Amino acid sequence: MTNEELSLCHLYVRIPSSESFPSLTLAQAVMVLCYELFQSSMTIQKHPIQLAKAEQLERMFEHMERTLLNIGFLDAKNPKRIMRVLRRLLGRSEMEEMEVQILQGIWSRMDWHIKKERR
Repeated sequence: MTNEELSLCHLYVRIPSSESFPSLTLAQAVMVLCYELFQSSMTIQKHPIQLAKAEQLERMFEHMERTLLNIGFLDAKNPKRIMRVLRRLLGRSEMEEMEVQILQGIWSRMDWHIKKERR
């Protein structure tokens, strides 16, 4: 996958393999993951939570990137480098809709302060 495609992923998985055969085909990887998901669903009863939808997360990440560029936190020449790390970090947290809304509120408040300071 390209870095651009990877940046859209919310979770990453690493499947350990033999040194003799260090990689799996996509079909093999999908099979292993489906098996593991099936096994975990049989043993763990978890209360379902309403995770944020991919579209909500993407809007939040775009807003976050704009805001972090505006405050000078991200390198304007290569903002994706740090954003990939932030996407992975936040992707691991499996955010609920309310949590995404809270973060968007933080970015909006920062935007408001930036505009206020520039007047």
